[in-house]
Amino acid sequence: MARPKTLPHIYTENDTAPPLLGEYKDSSAVAIDVTGYTITLHIKRPSAPLVKAATLTDPTNGLFQFDFTAGDLEAGQDQAAEVQFVTPGGAIFTGPEFCIDVRAEIA
Repeated sequence: MARPKTLPHIYTENDTAPPLLGEYKDSSAVAIDVTGYTITLHIKRPSAPLVKAATLTDPTNGLFQFDFTAGDLEAGQDQAAEVQFVTPGGAIFTGPEFCIDVRAEIA
């Protein structure tokens, strides 16, 4: 089952680092090759949903990451998020929901 690997998922609004890291493994914890996959992160933000495409960092070993730009992360607790995988053949799999907390900037 696919799960983002960075824990906890806590950021400050407008953060651009660190990236959110992920890996795709089967139920036996064996890496799934994601070469040719389209992987997207969906976050239910306060203003509007965010959809970010992944960078495949080591696709043979199922590794990917999501890089944030200023404005991607809005303040709010327990923002529902999920990762969606589309295979080269068009099959779609959505991983389990998880939460991202984004605290408000002080300055």
